[in-house]
Amino acid sequence: YGIVWENDQGKDFNYTINIAEDLNTIDQQKADFQRSLWYWLGGTGLMLLIAQWLILRWGLRPLHDVTSDLHAIESGDRNRLSQNYPKELNQLTQNINTLLSHEESRRERYKNSLADLAHSLKTPLAVFRGELESSSDINELRQSSQEQLDRISALVDYQLQRASTEGQSSLLAPISLGEIIHKILVSLDKVYQSKNIQRQCEINNDIFIHADEGDMYELLGNLLENAYKYCNKQVSVFVQSKDKNVIIHIEDDGNGIPSQAQDDIIKRGKRMDTQIEGHGLGLAIASDIIDAYQGEIRLERSHLGGAKFIIQLPKQ
Repeated sequence: YGIVWENDQGKDFNYTINIAEDLNTIDQQKADFQRSLWYWLGGTGLMLLIAQWLILRWGLRPLHDVTSDLHAIESGDRNRLSQNYPKELNQLTQNINTLLSHEESRRERYKNSLADLAHSLKTPLAVFRGELESSSDINELRQSSQEQLDRISALVDYQLQRASTEGQSSLLAPISLGEIIHKILVSLDKVYQSKNIQRQCEINNDIFIHADEGDMYELLGNLLENAYKYCNKQVSVFVQSKDKNVIIHIEDDGNGIPSQAQDDIIKRGKRMDTQIEGHGLGLAIASDIIDAYQGEIRLERSHLGGAKFIIQLPKQ
């Protein structure tokens, strides 16, 4: 670089200063720095990857535990997921356990229904066989055979319906009870048009319940059809929501059900396959569905004069 030097007399002198240095030393230092920088960056990156792997392994360990528990369930070593999981997985494991309980309940219902069906068919088949062996009147044999075949058909229908009941599950989508009841009432109005039935239906807002739509049609259809069938002129339906339950009142002005038979006809767990005539089969199906949803059913005397069924079902 250049400078201007002024002497004592004020005269300027121009000087050019050149500085030279060996670049090999600088290049070596630069290469050493770059090499050291790459070592540190590579080491830091490797440590970060190892740390990330360890964190992910620790964080995903509960999922591996869930997978192991599911494999244990598949192999039959256990029947439920344990509850020792982080709170973030509680909802997942609870839903899986709910699904497992639901499927186990369905399998148990299928098993019980098949056993009950086999037991129930013994009597009509024995009667059928006895008539074939002893009866000499062809008309009497035909009539008796038709009665037993009708009974067998009713028993099979009942047990199939009982086995196919979904039962309570939080995984079921909510359905509108008001819509279901309205459709059933419209259909029954047409079927029993000749009776000129005066019906009253009161539903507080539109009440939803987590249940299988087919189960609700079967339950409410059986009870409402009984009301229409045995009433004189009046049928009343009242539905309300109370706390976590839905309360359904179905009343008619018929002759009602004898007081001595009221407790037996809705008693939980009572075998109803021997009561095919009259109320028996419909109430048996209704009682089984209510039992599957952990609900309650009561039978009282209606202020209209006939029977009053009070059904309580959990919303979820």
